[in-house]
Amino acid sequence: MKSIIEEIFYGNRGNIESINFVEDYQKAHTKECELFEKMENVLNEKQKKMLNKIFWARCGTEAEAVKAAYTEGFKLGLSIAAECLTK
Repeated sequence: MKSIIEEIFYGNRGNIESINFVEDYQKAHTKECELFEKMENVLNEKQKKMLNKIFWARCGTEAEAVKAAYTEGFKLGLSIAAECLTK
């Protein structure tokens, strides 16, 4: 097994390209894009700008939630490793 540190260093792990999104994610993403496009097609310019602001605000919220979950998972993994190594 290669060193995980080397895997991260060489960009083989820990990047968005190395994540295999499950089929359910792909379906949900496709549906979201279809709904956004349908909504955008029936709005006037002012409404489209507001929809885009809502979209980007939601992206920011989601990014923060994912970052917090990732950080907590990373800490939990290290805690498990530390416990295993000390007992």
